[in-house]
Formats: sequence, structure tokens, C-alpha cells
Amino acid sequence: MNFFEKILAGLNGQMETPTSYGWFHLMFLFFTILGCVLLAMLAIKNRDNEEKAKKTTRIEVNPIFALQK
Repeated sequence: MNFFEKILAGLNGQMETPTSYGWFHLMFLFFTILGCVLLAMLAIKNRDNEEKAKKTTRIEVNPIFALQK
């Protein structure tokens, strides 16, 4: 059996059904919700200082967008 046939034999195997979300997904979902709530609270707190609120929000959100590239 050559290498290509070994690969094809491996692809013929049965895959077990994946489970629902694990702890890793739930942890990052929690961090996302927590971050959104904190950003909303910060925006409400700094409503009078709009430029400071925009700058802080950009500083906190830009790394998230950079990770999605």
C-alpha cells in the first residue's frame, strides 16, 4: 500500500459526532459579553467627555479586529 492509499484508507474512517460547545467556547462567549457590558458602562460614564470615550473604545476594540484578520 503506497502513501496515497494510506491517506484514502484514513479518510474512510468513521467520525464521531461532535459535542455542543465546550468550556473554551463558553469562556470566550462570557468574555465577549462582559467586554460589551463594560464598554457600555464606560460610554455611559463618559457621556460628557465624548472624545475620551471614543478613544478608549477604539483602544479596546482594535485588538479584537486585528485578531480576526
